[in-house]
Amino acid sequence: MSKFKLIKNPIQSHKTIQYLETFINFNSNLKKQVKVFDKSKIKSPTIRYSYEQVITWLQNPVQYKKNIITLSNYLYNIDAQYKQVINTIVNLGLYDWKLSPYLNETNLSPTQITENYYEALSFVDKINFKNELSKVLLVSLKEDWFFGYLIEGKNSSFILRLDSDFCDPYGRDEFGTISFMFNFSYFNGKEEILNTYPKEFQEKFYIYKDNKAEAWQLLDSNYSFALKFNDELLYTMPYYITVIPSLLDREYYNEIKKDRASNEILQLLHQKIPIDEKELNKFAIDGEIAREFAEHVQSVVPETFGVITSPMDITAIKTERSSSDNDYVKDSIREIYTGFGIPQHLFNSEQNTSAGLTKAISINENIVFKFHRLVEPIINRIVALKFKNMRYKFSFYDTTPFSKSDVVKLKLTNAQNGLTTALDVAGASGTNPLQFLNEMELEHSILGIRNLIKPLATSHTQSGSNEESENGRPVIDEGERADTTQVGIDNDSNNNRG
Repeated sequence: MSKFKLIKNPIQSHKTIQYLETFINFNSNLKKQVKVFDKSKIKSPTIRYSYEQVITWLQNPVQYKKNIITLSNYLYNIDAQYKQVINTIVNLGLYDWKLSPYLNETNLSPTQITENYYEALSFVDKINFKNELSKVLLVSLKEDWFFGYLIEGKNSSFILRLDSDFCDPYGRDEFGTISFMFNFSYFNGKEEILNTYPKEFQEKFYIYKDNKAEAWQLLDSNYSFALKFNDELLYTMPYYITVIPSLLDREYYNEIKKDRASNEILQLLHQKIPIDEKELNKFAIDGEIAREFAEHVQSVVPETFGVITSPMDITAIKTERSSSDNDYVKDSIREIYTGFGIPQHLFNSEQNTSAGLTKAISINENIVFKFHRLVEPIINRIVALKFKNMRYKFSFYDTTPFSKSDVVKLKLTNAQNGLTTALDVAGASGTNPLQFLNEMELEHSILGIRNLIKPLATSHTQSGSNEESENGRPVIDEGERADTTQVGIDNDSNNNRG
């Protein structure tokens, strides 16, 4: 039944109704050209997970642990902002270190102490901390957990990352570090790679192969370690995962911006049907002719033009764009950086005060320093288990490219006042203890550079008391001396100062 009701001539009314319905159907095609924004139907070109999914996972982190880790890794791979911020934090670390012996706790002779210290320094120096720990921090920020195994070589060592799906935290030891069990079913169907793993893995895999109940086995604590970055939480939660809803909001506003731009370029052409002025509800041309003209016009105009045919005047009512509309995406991006705790000024030209920027940098440096505190017990445990004749304390200098000069300046001032050592100054400057000692030995004892390089003799570098002296400023003849100088010499006043 038609929704149009005309009360005049029934025959004419019936024709008019058919006429109107023809153009209602024709004009309805125009809706296909207009993009109506529906948030629930957004399909982000980058993020394939819905807002509702992410919120559900974050509210139930224990149940959706694997989903959360997968989401974080996925975003790191496809979202520039997420990746940029994490890489910025990772690259802050300099990992300058020192190793201090507890001399009061050993009965070794000075010679034995020297030998033991050099051996311990060599062991630690083989680990390229800048390279290896940058990878550990990267995984820790993305996944919260890192499970690793130190592979010691003759000239260098590296950290082998283990698949977290096959690792299970077991407990903490006296050093406060986390031990874990590894599931050796990992090598099922992959036995060809077993030879690339340490001997311990090969031996324990065959134990598992003989007894399937032995899939989970503890790894040697001399080399294995686990690290949880969000150590204050009992469940898995990547450090920046809570920023992800803001990333989805950014996609939301980007879609709004694109839809609005599409609608703004749409032009509407109104083709008015003439009406017979002498008779009510009678059109001056046949409906079929009007339709053919409308279709013809639609066929020749660009795709961004729509054609509407109506007997009535049509008034366009435009919703004016607010002056702040263009700021929606900017605001969402700003909120993302705020969630990360990193000033947007670091990445683009957004204005910010130098004081605020310095404070923000300091806050993010603390993320790296927290990582230092998590790694130090692990290195101390490994060193303690390997060198049992002496106890050492391993630590990182809390330096980044932004704070290094201040730390070095403080260390140098302390050294000048006898409050620290040359090793400490060198370490903060980026020269590790082994490198410093070897270079000093080479320079002093082997090459004798200090004996070869001497400053030229000038009045500023020497002093003396007579013409025959080999050192010091040459004595001035009495005739060339000032009166006050001669009086001082006669009274020996320089030597009698209180």
